[in-house]
Amino acid sequence: MAWRDQYTNYGSYESEVARGKIAGARPFYSFGEIDTSGAVTDHMVWPMAGTPALTVPTGIQMNISSTSVNDASADTGIRTVKIHYLDTLLNEQTEVVTMNGTTAVNTVATDIRFVNSMHIMSGGTSKDADGVISLKNSSITYSQILVGKRRCSSSVRRVPRGKRLMITSLYGASSSGTAAASAIVRLVTTGVNGDDFTSDSITFPHAGIAVQDTSATMNLTMPFPVEEGQVVGLEVTTDKSAMVDAGFMGWVEDV
Repeated sequence: MAWRDQYTNYGSYESEVARGKIAGARPFYSFGEIDTSGAVTDHMVWPMAGTPALTVPTGIQMNISSTSVNDASADTGIRTVKIHYLDTLLNEQTEVVTMNGTTAVNTVATDIRFVNSMHIMSGGTSKDADGVISLKNSSITYSQILVGKRRCSSSVRRVPRGKRLMITSLYGASSSGTAAASAIVRLVTTGVNGDDFTSDSITFPHAGIAVQDTSATMNLTMPFPVEEGQVVGLEVTTDKSAMVDAGFMGWVEDV
């Protein structure tokens, strides 16, 4: 709080957070990407093209597998994956899982309440995914690394315990090749007007931008707060097939 008292300029405080000079605060952001493969309505910007809506896990074990046998411990694709997740108490945790190709491998963790990101830790000669790597429970997929990629591309994050997220900007980009696609990208959270709908997996829009084979950034005049335990991400609506990138930038700080 001393830095806020000393620097009333918003940008100065944000820069000090990025430098690691503010106790209890650090940058927090997301990068999402999806190939819509047709018109979509209110689809989460994440790699799971067949999963348009949010599902929030309640504290479960998951398993990870690939569509390729080459994503395995001694093969050419991704060998180990690091999962960044929130546990039952919403504390940030990580787990490294050794891949076994198309055979599912269970996580050691049995208390996963949200997956914030997933990426390669070690790989073979290709140093990226040979197949589609999916982290799931039963029929629900919670995170994916697509073919030729090294990390998940989900715009969705859940705010950890004891933290408040302050969003400063959001961005969106749409590319459809020969047929220009109109894309409406909206910042959504599971909270609205002081009410929390995270346990219901219901999202509400708070800001949006429109793009058509171009990109745009919205810089907020004041940080937009998202409280601990709530989920935040980007949703997209397109009128035809498009590759859409979207995410947000900001920081988390102690409540």
